[in-house]
Amino acid sequence: MEADVEMVVQCLPPHDALELFKKKVGEITLGSHPNIPELARIVARKCHGLPLALSVIGETMASKRTIQEWEHGH
Repeated sequence: MEADVEMVVQCLPPHDALELFKKKVGEITLGSHPNIPELARIVARKCHGLPLALSVIGETMASKRTIQEWEHGH
């Protein structure tokens, strides 16, 4: 695929990145184990503020409600 237009993607600051990630993961998943919120912070940091990565990975992790799934995924 060829692209003629360059697009600049702005990275989100850490707080906004975490908020977007948590929104995509959802409160039910975040509350399903006491360690998941901290793992969510770690995963969000690894996305380096990239909105698409935060959204896609957050939506994927929304269905992971055990600590084992989160530890394996990060």
